[in-house]
Amino acid sequence: MDAFFSALNAFNRDGVANWNGCTLANKIPNLDTSQTGLDLFERVYTNISGKNNCKVKAFMFVKNDRITNNCGNDNGLSEENYYGNPLIYDNNSSSEDVILDNSKTVGQTVLEPQHLVEFQMGQRFFSYFAISFKKNIEQCQALLPLFIFCDGHKNNNNIYGLLVHCQYDTAVKIATENFLIVETITCKGPFPSQMWEKKKVEFLTNPILYQPHMLGARGELPESSSSVFQSFSHFQLFGASSSILKSLEMGLDMSSITADVTCKKVRDVFEVLPQYISSVNVNICPVPGDIRSPAYSLYKDVQVLEGLLSVFGPSQEVKWAPEEAFDEVEKKQKKDIIARVREVIAVFNGYKTSQMLEQKLDDQEKNSEEDEDILFNVIVPREELDFTECMWDVLKTSQSLQELKNGLSIIIDEIVSGRTSHFWLHETSDSIMADLIKQSYEGKAKAPSLNGTLPIQVLVEIGLDKLSHDYFNFFVTHRLSTAAKLAKVFPVPSSKDTDADKMRRKFLGIQNLHHVVELTANCRVFLQLPLNKISKLIRSTLQTYLDEDVDFSKVFSLAVSYNEITAYLSNLQPVTWRVTASGSNEYGKNTCSAFWSRDFPLSDLISPPLLDSSMTETETDPEEVEEKLEYYFSTLSESVHLIY
Repeated sequence: MDAFFSALNAFNRDGVANWNGCTLANKIPNLDTSQTGLDLFERVYTNISGKNNCKVKAFMFVKNDRITNNCGNDNGLSEENYYGNPLIYDNNSSSEDVILDNSKTVGQTVLEPQHLVEFQMGQRFFSYFAISFKKNIEQCQALLPLFIFCDGHKNNNNIYGLLVHCQYDTAVKIATENFLIVETITCKGPFPSQMWEKKKVEFLTNPILYQPHMLGARGELPESSSSVFQSFSHFQLFGASSSILKSLEMGLDMSSITADVTCKKVRDVFEVLPQYISSVNVNICPVPGDIRSPAYSLYKDVQVLEGLLSVFGPSQEVKWAPEEAFDEVEKKQKKDIIARVREVIAVFNGYKTSQMLEQKLDDQEKNSEEDEDILFNVIVPREELDFTECMWDVLKTSQSLQELKNGLSIIIDEIVSGRTSHFWLHETSDSIMADLIKQSYEGKAKAPSLNGTLPIQVLVEIGLDKLSHDYFNFFVTHRLSTAAKLAKVFPVPSSKDTDADKMRRKFLGIQNLHHVVELTANCRVFLQLPLNKISKLIRSTLQTYLDEDVDFSKVFSLAVSYNEITAYLSNLQPVTWRVTASGSNEYGKNTCSAFWSRDFPLSDLISPPLLDSSMTETETDPEEVEEKLEYYFSTLSESVHLIY
């Protein structure tokens, strides 16, 4: 017990301690920050248990014997090793001896099997902890909640973790009852999905609910026991195929849509009974840059602007529009920038009709007829483009500063010469080019010198104007917002802002609006939800972007009815499925969760177990994927231990 109390004191003092070859630390090693590790654990715990807000204060794992000690603490460990810094190894360690790879990032394995605590050792620590709790309550509470990483690869029950906690009086922050709660996490598998067909949930959960060591000394299930079952199903509706996962590895942007279905009653594994559904939520993660998105055409212009604005950043190097930023009509144009600029000028002066615009309108009409208008009606290209907006469509394809200057020179010559009577503008157009045209109406236009970054600034400004009008038109046309409310999304410029600062601020507003357009398009096209169903979500998102920075990894949740997505779920098996059981009898109450997942549920924290080659899935035809699905089976059981 002396070693235990010594470790307890060291943890309270330093946040890290050593006990019988195991490490107690308030952070998981090899992660950037403690919060990262806590977030990863909470996500894993919530998936398995269905419970939220598990704020673990301490983790227990096996330290690497090759870690050197150069801090001199009596707990025998260097404090910096557990605060997000690389683990330190002695000079005798070879590269093959290094177990915790500092190159790993969030989402990769953190602890290898040799860093997991033997289950018997974890039980021994808990015994000491329970014995000491009443007499050393303040010191012991500093460890709670405590999670012990167990070596589930070796123990017979495949126990991978013990979560120890107790109930508190939040006012005085001390335990109010004479008991400790231990939640045990196990995981086995993977097993073929067919193994679980027509399997009753009572058959799987009752043995866990009524284990003798939890509810008394009896070895049989008491006749007076009763159980209540609830289920949670998580489906991947969009963005989860193996080809898409490979695209993610290649660095491509991919949106995703999932559905969470909760049932208040369930009988069989993977069962979803419509009459017992209590809630259905779809979770949309709209990632700009997904080529499948109906808003991808708008994103390409955002991408072009971002590349142009880089000349005003630290690198001071412009990134010209990539090849994929041009649509098929633009790629077919064999004319150079000068010829295309002259064509637009001729169109506005009434001399000819633009072949490019005619081709675009023809393509839109054709797509409208073939695709039943769904894509066309979500993102409707504006037909009434003013002079500067038409020039944006031409000049954005520039591949060099000289090419851009050549095109601008022709435009400026027309403006200064006063041949602008037909160069109409939107009232809200606000750019150097628009100002020159307005001045020409009064015969006061003077040609600016196209030196330095001015040509790029001219191009960026007309691009920002064009996209602003596009997004305003989108939200107003669909009655999702007003121009006055949309204007608030753009950060207010400061009197000290340079021209570059003002453009960057306006670009941030463009990014915010584009993200909401992506959200709307995903809901309308991939879920086919009506506008009146998603309008509240869209307006709420626009409101949040008045105060928040854009976050392209953000997930938006929307409550829907089962009937609205039943067509998508009817042919899918869940990615994860969880049943939560609660039971009671003459000996007390208990709860447990059984969790099925296609991936090892603890892979963010623990190295997955090695699979037999016969169990690993080979490349299959996409039509056979559903038939060959495999699931890991995990459980979480809660037991109550009295403190004497």
